[in-house]
Amino acid sequence: MKPTPVLLPDIERGPKWTREHMFRCAVRSLLRYRAQRNRQALEALKRGSHYPALAAAASDQWVRGNRGEPGDWR
Repeated sequence: MKPTPVLLPDIERGPKWTREHMFRCAVRSLLRYRAQRNRQALEALKRGSHYPALAAAASDQWVRGNRGEPGDWR
């Protein structure tokens, strides 16, 4: 049986360690690539298993005017 990894107690874990924060960062990246018309980066994201959820959230954010600026979530 494989041992469970132990998190080091001296590492501060704050709000940036949440799934929601990481998801929003990924969506903002997708929005930036879309605004920059970075086709190569968009194609790479499409190969990921989480792309459908990212694309749905990005579409909603795009309509609201979000273009992927750091910290922007509408």
